[in-house]
This record gives sequence, structure tokens and C-alpha cells, in this order.
Amino acid sequence: MADTKLKILCVHGYRQSDKIFAEKTGALRKGLKKLATFTYFTAPHQVLQDTEGNSCGDEGQFGWWFSKKGRTYNALHTTDIDIGYQESLETFRNFCITAGPFDGVLGFSQGACMVSIICTLQQRQCLDLPFKFKFAIIMAGFKSSLTPHQQYFSDQILLPSLHVFGKSDKVIPMELSQELMKNYKDPAILIHDGGHFVPAAAPQRKVYTEFLQQFM
Repeated sequence: MADTKLKILCVHGYRQSDKIFAEKTGALRKGLKKLATFTYFTAPHQVLQDTEGNSCGDEGQFGWWFSKKGRTYNALHTTDIDIGYQESLETFRNFCITAGPFDGVLGFSQGACMVSIICTLQQRQCLDLPFKFKFAIIMAGFKSSLTPHQQYFSDQILLPSLHVFGKSDKVIPMELSQELMKNYKDPAILIHDGGHFVPAAAPQRKVYTEFLQQFM
């Protein structure tokens, strides 16, 4: 029975890790355990400072890229800098090759931004993986404001997608998620009343279930 479940690769947010994101999606995993298995991995870049340059005080935080030379990141920061992106893309590819194949990919916050880039690369046949993702779940997503990344946000993405965002999100305002959603053809949408987190209450589980059952 386990072989019939969907395999979903999970891409964590900035200042998270595989362990942190697994904990934050615990309720989601439990609610969807009959439909899917979730696999987590960690970004290659350790985050040592917050956006103000103060010590994080926790060595277990990681990110996919930085937007400042001091190796900090702000999703709203427009710059020509994308320190670490290429290494993260290679980390993503290598993990997919060794741990895949996967049916779908799920990303949260900066991880959702990363997933959007992955969707574009797959559509352009530039991802160079031995399999193709069948769907994407994009939580608290946004278009990267970094100049080198603008090339990845001009396509109309055909991959089936579910976009999840909160009305009260102060980290990634819902308007940014709605703007990203315009890049996707016929996206499924889950809007919740909360903030910057992964919603997994009964009404949200119903939406996830209906979306995932298309790919069973």
C-alpha cells in the first residue's frame, strides 16, 4: 500500500532545515498520511545572522541563497546579488537523483521561491533530472526580487500547482503570493486566515486531499 502513495519532496524556508520543516509540517503529514510520504533535505548554506546582521544564536538554520554580501537575506530586497543560488540548485539536483524519483515538490517561503524556479527549469527542459515532477505545492510563495532571478519568472507555468497563503502573513504578504500565482496556468488556491505557517486544519486538509487525488 505504501508504494501507491505520492512521494513529495519538501523544500524548507529561510532559517529552517529539514528537521525544522518536518516539525512545522507535522500536522500536514499526519493529515495526509494515507495519500503521501514527505521527504526533507537541508539547504547548503548556514545562516549565521538575521537580516539586521545580528547573530542568530542557532547553528541549525539554513538558506538557499543570500541577497547581501554579509550573507543575509530579505525577500523584499532588490539587488544583483544571489550568493549561493547555483550551489543550492546543484544540491537540489543531486538530492533528487539520489533520493528520487518524486511525484511532487512542496516549498515554503524562500523554498517556495526556489520551487518556482525549479518549475520554470523543468518546463524549459533545463532541470536535467531522470524524472519530472507532476505537481507543485507553493506555500507563502513570491517572485524573487533578485536581478539574476528575473529570467525565471517570465514563463506561463503549465505544471499543475496549488498555491497556499495567509491573509495575515506579515513576512510574505499575500499580495506577493497572488502576483506569483499569475505565472501559473489554472492554479488551485488555498487561502487561510493565518500568517506565515503551514495550515493543516480540517478545511485545509480537504483542499490538499482534492488536489493530490488527481495524481494518484
